[in-house]
Amino acid sequence: PEFKELATVLGNNLIALIKDTLLDLPENSKALIVSQDGVMSAAENIFKNKPYQKLEFSFKPLEGFVVDENLKMEPL
Repeated sequence: PEFKELATVLGNNLIALIKDTLLDLPENSKALIVSQDGVMSAAENIFKNKPYQKLEFSFKPLEGFVVDENLKMEPL
């Protein structure tokens, strides 16, 4: 239960960072945000409105997802 709460907080923090970065980017620019797999998995679940079940490691090294200016997430 404690880790579930922490993962949710960190996932939401990552989403907030993504949103802030997108707001501050100049037009036609890109940014790279690197995070820990568990945090990325939590953020991915939040984006997809999936309930958190357990820690999932779903990303291989140098993998992740792309979020566009409309906050649409796609696998990288």
